[in-house]
Amino acid sequence: MPKNFDLRLSWRSLFTQTLLAAYAYVFMEWLFFATKSSFMDALAFGKKLELFLLTGLILAALALAAFALLRVLGLIPGPTMRGQAFPILAGLIPALLAAALSLLLIDNFTYTVFQFGIVTSQGALRAGYAVLSAVLLILWYRQVLIRANRHTAAPGKTQAAARSRRVRFSAIPIGLAAGLALAALSIVIGLVRLFTSTAVAGSETAAAERLPHIVFLAGEGLDSKWMSLYGYRRDTTPNLRQLAETGLLAENNFTNAAHTTGSEFSLLTGKYPAATRLLYAPNILQGQDAYEHLPGILQRAGYTTVQITFPYYIDAYDVNLQEGFDEVNGRSLGEEGISPLARKFHWEDAGYFLPQLSERIFDRLLHIFFIREMPDPYREVIQAVDPNRIAKMTDQARIGRLGRTLRDAESPMFVHVHLMETHGPMFYPRRRVFSSAEIQDKEWMRDFFDDAILDFDAYVGEFVDYLKDADLWDSTVLVVYSDHVDGWKSNDRIPLLLHFPGGEYAGRIRNNTQNLDIAPTILDYLGMEKPAWMSGLSLLAGEPPALRPILSAGVDQEKIYCAPPDWWCSIDPAVARPPFYQFGYLQAVICQKMARLTLNINYYSELEVFDHTAPCPAADLPDRNAVHAIMVEHLRTYGFDVSSLE
Repeated sequence: MPKNFDLRLSWRSLFTQTLLAAYAYVFMEWLFFATKSSFMDALAFGKKLELFLLTGLILAALALAAFALLRVLGLIPGPTMRGQAFPILAGLIPALLAAALSLLLIDNFTYTVFQFGIVTSQGALRAGYAVLSAVLLILWYRQVLIRANRHTAAPGKTQAAARSRRVRFSAIPIGLAAGLALAALSIVIGLVRLFTSTAVAGSETAAAERLPHIVFLAGEGLDSKWMSLYGYRRDTTPNLRQLAETGLLAENNFTNAAHTTGSEFSLLTGKYPAATRLLYAPNILQGQDAYEHLPGILQRAGYTTVQITFPYYIDAYDVNLQEGFDEVNGRSLGEEGISPLARKFHWEDAGYFLPQLSERIFDRLLHIFFIREMPDPYREVIQAVDPNRIAKMTDQARIGRLGRTLRDAESPMFVHVHLMETHGPMFYPRRRVFSSAEIQDKEWMRDFFDDAILDFDAYVGEFVDYLKDADLWDSTVLVVYSDHVDGWKSNDRIPLLLHFPGGEYAGRIRNNTQNLDIAPTILDYLGMEKPAWMSGLSLLAGEPPALRPILSAGVDQEKIYCAPPDWWCSIDPAVARPPFYQFGYLQAVICQKMARLTLNINYYSELEVFDHTAPCPAADLPDRNAVHAIMVEHLRTYGFDVSSLE
């Protein structure tokens, strides 16, 4: 501290600094998200501005609540009041906000310029970031106290020091006016949202007639042609073959998105990616789409809902699926907290954004202080079981958590599980059966991939054995499926096997099915009506129409980039523009015909589905003009500008 510095702090100055620090923190983070590919891409500028103001208001309210508590305590007579302990503590609030923001800005800068940062730091560098954060806090705390010091100049003070103090205090009313103006504007916008917005919630459904446990078990990137369940020459799926004897097997099933995020949340919402605009990170569910989904229906029917998947790409909270899951990857939002409160005020976007900001700073702080590793989803996906890395959760751990979830259940459970070890392009199978004599020296080696599929099948077998041993087999619906074809494509069949208690509905479906059919099938089995917003057909009603179009969407793989500071892959914002945004192509499967429309150049192509088991007569198939028209109409139905395609 400067010589002759005497702590007689101005509460008004501390209030001003706290208010401005909260808005400054949100603004800089808002600017970071607004200038990179993020969930904000789908928001108009007015909505983006509203997001900044409402998020700033929430953070300012939280900071000022702590400030108000210290102010009240500071009014209590006694030695602590004379010593100004409480205003000194209050100075920590803006200092903490400023130090956290400074750490994030430094991290963003080093990633952008030098390609290193907190997430890659280990050992001494990691400890160095901890020291840096402490230094930043000390420096900012010193500045806060200097600016809040109201003591008059001590004898001998220079005129320059006195002038500096006068300038400092003359700035307080300006800062206070600016902060109050921001807060007032935020409050006005918040009240407008509160009194003019329509309540957003999931639709009501009739009560279920029966409540068995329901488990969705997905394997990453599985192509039917590599599974003995579908006739592959190697026996890669012996457990699934046995399960199919008493299950309902879809012979020609297809995804609705070529990428995991779009596929999984299309399945859970029962909506096409074109309807939700959710195809690939960092897009999220927004508006009514965030509340209309199968987990929400089941939750309202009496289910406890749990997701055991993967952060960022397949995480219901990260994707903003609201009021659907009680627990997601070990986290629970509950009925209290910022997000539920924000929903009550119709500030849904701010309720999503502020937790994202909290995770960004707390993940870094916990990492640099050696409390836990900072999440690195991209590398965890690509090298999920690399023995040279420690995965956050292996597939074996996911299956173990699934078993414990059902074992401890006090109500019917809906559990969504996504296994990752078949993701590729490198594979680290537990058992080396087909690859026993090989060294994995390049990507996508067939023998290693087949062993990874064999591992997935073994996990299914372990879970089925658990259900039987725990006497849960006849009270559990098990759905085994995949999100897309290997290599993140949608140009082939993917597995779908449903097993109902008692082997009910066992058989095969030969006509084309899609993952969108899973949610209606579950509701039909439970005796619940499918809501009007849900697409797809129940597979319990028999064969779907042979010529029904199965529509899916994908992005151009070369447009995906993995950028600092998190290295989480997303769509290059330079190409995610109107009129199609993330959507690079649309695909339609009609019987054995598969057509693809590349949207930005209006290029149409066709091929035949490999080993389709129920081909239609060529004369029954629509021609290219008719299929093109079907795809264009699909986009038009969901609000896309299709003028460039006509």
